[in-house]
Amino acid sequence: MNEKIENQKFILNRLDGFIESSQNKSNLYIALNVAILGGIITLLSALKVKEFECVLVHILILVSIMAIVSLLIILLLLNPYLKSSLTEEKSLFFFRDIADESPNEYNDRSASADELSIMYDLSSQIHSLSSALSKKYSKLCIVGWVTALEFIFMLIWIIIFLTDKF
Repeated sequence: MNEKIENQKFILNRLDGFIESSQNKSNLYIALNVAILGGIITLLSALKVKEFECVLVHILILVSIMAIVSLLIILLLLNPYLKSSLTEEKSLFFFRDIADESPNEYNDRSASADELSIMYDLSSQIHSLSSALSKKYSKLCIVGWVTALEFIFMLIWIIIFLTDKF
């Protein structure tokens, strides 16, 4: 049983790595989208809007909307996952369940837990975190595609802008 518990701990550590990775990807997408919005704002303030053809303005507006939507999705993703997988009992590993108890209550519950209940608790936490990660990565994938589309539209904008100038 000890080997199974160690295996579950290993899986939890891997999930922690995936959570950290998703946070890093979120930070990258935030930086890219803020840079895109900042670039569009700078561009619009540096050039007179009257100089733009209608198509160019519409492309910039579309890219701005896409960047804002991406940022909103990312901000929702950055919210911590606050659901415990155990509904009837308190988890020995979920931080909110631990915080809801006094130190003595948690110590007593922790000391009285047998290997089978620890194994069940770990498995439940692994399932809960896996579900949260699956949702997070699905939404990050959407943000990645939207951000890629932003760059494609910006490339189209640059091509139209340069061909109209020369």
